[in-house]
Amino acid sequence: MTADFTFKPARSRRVARVATISLLVVLVAFLADLVYAAVGLNTSLNGMKDALEDGRRQLRDGAVEGSLVSFRTAVEKAEQAAGFATQPAWSVLTSLPLIGRDGRAVEAMSEAGGLTARAGEEAVRAGDVLGVDRDGLANSIYREGTVRFGSLDAGAPYVARATDLLTRADDILSDSPAPSLGLVEQRLADARLAVSSAATSATKAEALLDALPNLLGRTKPRTYLLGFQALSEARGTGGVIGMYGLLDADSGRIRLRKVDSYVNLFPSKFPAVPAPHWFEKSYADQLGLKQWPQANLSPNFPVVSRVMLNMYEAQTGKRLDGVFALDPVALAHLLRGIGPLSVPQLDEPITSANVERILMRDSYLDFADPEEQNVFLRHVVQHFWNKVSRGNLDGPKFVAGLGEAVRTQHVKIYSRVNEDQRALSDLGVDGSYARFGPNIQMVYGNSNLASKVDYYLSRSIETTIQVNESGSARARTTITLDNDAPKGPPSLLLGPVTQEHAPGLNRSLLHFLLPEGARVNEFLVDGRAKARFKLREQDHPVVWNVVDVPAGKSAEATIDYTFSLGSTISPDDGGELDFTLFPQTTLTPDTYSITVVPPPGYVGSGDGLEASENGYLRAKGTLEEPVRFSIVFDGA
Repeated sequence: MTADFTFKPARSRRVARVATISLLVVLVAFLADLVYAAVGLNTSLNGMKDALEDGRRQLRDGAVEGSLVSFRTAVEKAEQAAGFATQPAWSVLTSLPLIGRDGRAVEAMSEAGGLTARAGEEAVRAGDVLGVDRDGLANSIYREGTVRFGSLDAGAPYVARATDLLTRADDILSDSPAPSLGLVEQRLADARLAVSSAATSATKAEALLDALPNLLGRTKPRTYLLGFQALSEARGTGGVIGMYGLLDADSGRIRLRKVDSYVNLFPSKFPAVPAPHWFEKSYADQLGLKQWPQANLSPNFPVVSRVMLNMYEAQTGKRLDGVFALDPVALAHLLRGIGPLSVPQLDEPITSANVERILMRDSYLDFADPEEQNVFLRHVVQHFWNKVSRGNLDGPKFVAGLGEAVRTQHVKIYSRVNEDQRALSDLGVDGSYARFGPNIQMVYGNSNLASKVDYYLSRSIETTIQVNESGSARARTTITLDNDAPKGPPSLLLGPVTQEHAPGLNRSLLHFLLPEGARVNEFLVDGRAKARFKLREQDHPVVWNVVDVPAGKSAEATIDYTFSLGSTISPDDGGELDFTLFPQTTLTPDTYSITVVPPPGYVGSGDGLEASENGYLRAKGTLEEPVRFSIVFDGA
């Protein structure tokens, strides 16, 4: 018997249609689930971001209750985002090659956002116990000239928990895979930048709460050397220290015991004081161990501080506990919270708007007698500190001004107590380049004339770095110095007339501090090869020479050098360059531009750098704080 199979094609088509329809239904359901999850995630993440920003703003403004509501909303939005990320379609998406990285990046942002919101809640609680909603944070910590240790103790645990949460959030975002979609990539980059900045700020706040009581004499009284740096006569750490003082810190109260010109304490020369071997070899010939005005030729503030303390002890027999240094730019920031100063020698009050001009220019023109000028400067410092010690200030504005002065290197602090010094380093107030690793570049000048012409000096620094696959790099840096000083008449400001130079001439011992192990290929001044005088800053080579810039003129100095990245670059593993531009503290901050050329066949990326069409990485800005570039190279 023969079977009849003529019905099978029609049946097969029906089965195929049913299967196709079923597949389409499943696909539509999957896409609907995916769209639902994606839209929900996007909405939740946007809501979380807005709530975090609102909470941060309200906390800054002292609206504690409102900020707490916002941070709780951010936590709820983060939990919603986490829920959307568990949708089946989203789970499938995150397991796929390439596009799955975007899904995992979104999940990382959701988790990190939740941790950040919880950190915000802890910050609110810290503000609550500190009384930030009633009196402002600064006034709750500092009242009637005394730091309130009880307030610091109450807020410290909350700040520590906030720091831990933000650090965890930062780690999650750092470990997130690189997305392939531009929108997700940009959002992840923004989140990393914001959370990293918040984590850094929280870490600094925790270090401050730990260190401040000891620095201010909680367990035993301390006495600090107070140095006022005159930026109009440049030195490695900022400016020559013409005025000094003594600060007593006891049980949270700070008192200025004495302020005077250095000439009334230190003779012109005295026996050399102890210093590290490299400092002695580098600066002894320039009288850095025998003359007070030359003690801070080096930009290494911790070591300079120890040298100055040794000088003071050799002269007086008294051992001090540390050094506070500030300058007229710092006063400009702080006077926003203190208000005007009135001194007998001036008809106009000294304010944040005019203090730089009065102290760094007018005082050298209005007082022909240096002793009269010293009396005037002494009155300014005494009036300033009297207001601070009485607590006669606007707390929030004063703290904001202090933070700006610290950030821009115009306030520096050193403590002889190792634990406190480590905290000062964490806070970035130690004035040291040592914490930035081996690959540092710094250009610093030391004035070499009896004038204050650096008041008129501005500088721009241009650096190009060509990176090689071998793990080496060749850098070329040019600094342009513009001297806007008038050509006269002779004065304490512009200098006297001599056979060698006219008033207004800027003569600088210009130093280039280079990465560890760097080898110099070429050194030019105004396009002509110059001899290379060499010294060391700890493990860093330094090349220098004298550069003259007449009044109203400009000059250039260029250095070409080779240094090591620390490891090779390969197509499989890529490579990295960590490089820091470290500033000299000046009245007018240096401007900088940097160009990084990846090895042939590689692409580079790094925060703060923009890629050009030819693949070069570029950045420019104002060098008023250390600028660190962490650059990653991958095969193209």
